[in-house]
Amino acid sequence: MHRGLHRRSGWIADALVPGLLVAGALLLRLEHLDHPSLWWDEIVQIHSAAGPGWLDVWRAVRDGVPKGHGNAGAVPLDYLLLHAWTRGVPVPDASAIESYYRTPSLVWSTLAVAALFLAVDPAAGPWRV
Repeated sequence: MHRGLHRRSGWIADALVPGLLVAGALLLRLEHLDHPSLWWDEIVQIHSAAGPGWLDVWRAVRDGVPKGHGNAGAVPLDYLLLHAWTRGVPVPDASAIESYYRTPSLVWSTLAVAALFLAVDPAAGPWRV
């Protein structure tokens, strides 16, 4: 009986630790999601991701075309995800514009925390990769 209880509590800990880490990561990212005023690098990313097609966005990020509007420090996937987001989700009114443009980064960076935990923690239980 004691052994079964230990296994059950081990499973709970295996589920609780990654859940708390991901929840904490999400809460930290939500703190300033709607903070007014976009930063320069965010504006450059929005502009670069606004190309008419996937290849246009890729070229703009890779080549920095037009001059000064290229990569703002994010990886190319960030631009492509923002491009997909802006094509698939309607733009809200001005009061929610910051949240609108920051949401893809919030989602993918929070998922990256979960993926990192699964990749490096040998005790990740059933979530181990």
